[in-house]
Amino acid sequence: MLNSIFKLAPWARNLVCLAAVIAIPCSSGISSAQQGMSGEPQPHDVSTWPPINPLANRTADANRIMEDSMKMHENQKRFEQLNLQRHKEMTSDTEKLLALANQLKTAADKNSKDLLSMESVREAEQIEKLAHNVRQKMKASVSN
Repeated sequence: MLNSIFKLAPWARNLVCLAAVIAIPCSSGISSAQQGMSGEPQPHDVSTWPPINPLANRTADANRIMEDSMKMHENQKRFEQLNLQRHKEMTSDTEKLLALANQLKTAADKNSKDLLSMESVREAEQIEKLAHNVRQKMKASVSN
């Protein structure tokens, strides 16, 4: 590649060198407009910046730390209560599921094996719905 640059016409070689010299300050992000007489970048005008919400990034003081720990403790209590409630609902649904399954089994044992009543079909649908609900509640747990 260098051989091809040296073989170019002198004016083309000078043009390539000039482009490289111009590209270096542009790629470093410092323009001549930002530099003062001393060569150091001048600060930006902050009056044109949008206002910052003071609550967006508050510093951590003792009150804020205490508030955050209280909120975390309250959330933990709420999560425990919700998990306890979910567990109680699962237990009651499982008991209903077991009772319905026993009823369906006794009804199926009394009738012939080839014949199912509409009542048995409805009970089977209820069992299916309850089993689905219990399965969903087992999958979902309330946590942090």
